[in-house]
Amino acid sequence: MKRTLLAAAALSAMFAFGCDKSNEAPTPEAQKTADNAADTAKDKLSDIKGAVKEGTSEAKDQADKNADAAKNQADAMKDQTKNQADAMKDQAKKDEAAMKAGAENNQSTLDDLISKAKSAVSDKRWTDADNYVKQIEDLKGKLPVDQQPKVDAALTPLKQAIDMGKKAMPGT
Repeated sequence: MKRTLLAAAALSAMFAFGCDKSNEAPTPEAQKTADNAADTAKDKLSDIKGAVKEGTSEAKDQADKNADAAKNQADAMKDQTKNQADAMKDQAKKDEAAMKAGAENNQSTLDDLISKAKSAVSDKRWTDADNYVKQIEDLKGKLPVDQQPKVDAALTPLKQAIDMGKKAMPGT
């Protein structure tokens, strides 16, 4: 293709500028050859333009496909991130509910132990009362920080009563 184009251009140049004879008109055969070379060059140029347009169109189509794929991937990542965030929120709610239930259970156990300790003090069973107080103190650490002072307030009179009861017992 390049050789044909170069040959056509060389022939065109020779006929346009002439050989040695500057005053002679080109022969009909030479004119026909020059016209054919010019037509061939036009056709080749048109083919090249078409190939460039086709290549540009294919590149644009590929770029559009790549952009669509990137958008789809970004959308999928966005959905996945949202799903993970929702799952984390749900788990946090479940954890909060479990902690609340645990705190309520601990509070119920504490109330029961305080009641048993008071009963042991009333019955003058000092060892049992001491054991209940130790259990209460162990359980107190599992309570939320804002509830711990309430437990301390309930334990103070119990400890005082146990200490006074032990001192009042003969032989201790």
